[in-house]
Amino acid sequence: MFRRLSMLSTVRGACAAALLAVCAAQSTQAIASPLTYGLTFSVPSGPSPVGSFTYDATTQDISDLTVMWNGLTFTAFGYGSTSSPLPGPCGAGDLGLFRLLTRQCSGGQIIYGFSGSEGDGADDFRFSATVVAGGDTGASTASSPAAVDRDGFAFVFGDRWTATPREGRIPEPGTSALAMLGLIGLAVARRRASPRRTHLS
Repeated sequence: MFRRLSMLSTVRGACAAALLAVCAAQSTQAIASPLTYGLTFSVPSGPSPVGSFTYDATTQDISDLTVMWNGLTFTAFGYGSTSSPLPGPCGAGDLGLFRLLTRQCSGGQIIYGFSGSEGDGADDFRFSATVVAGGDTGASTASSPAAVDRDGFAFVFGDRWTATPREGRIPEPGTSALAMLGLIGLAVARRRASPRRTHLS
């Protein structure tokens, strides 16, 4: 009888551990999935730009980087540095672009900025991070022409913007509930599997 109870406790413990492992894997997948960020800008006057992009931390790839301002849309962003030595304060590749967009560059005192312009075939939007003291000289920049050129004249600039995750960081409620169920089951199984002491009077 004791052996049967011991085997039952062992099976219960294994099932709880397996359930916990599955829930943990699902939670990790939910957190590590690509995140979509919203871009908001502070401007001294005029229409404010808005934008978004998606970043996959596993592959370090950025996709769907889009900024809209004054009726113009900018999607063809090219990223690079004018620093010496390279790769500049934000680094190279999509990871460097991500650091620029989230204002996480390093290498000295850095001034961030953005600007948008419209006028006579020079419609573009630009992000920049420029080292002004305490590090390598130069800057990391990302710029894009407008998807459709338009006659007119307008200009916007500033030094403050925010990249905020929109989705994907918090596991779904169902995943969290499964993880909690697995933890409870594991605790119960361990408690039942622990040997009981018999006190003799």
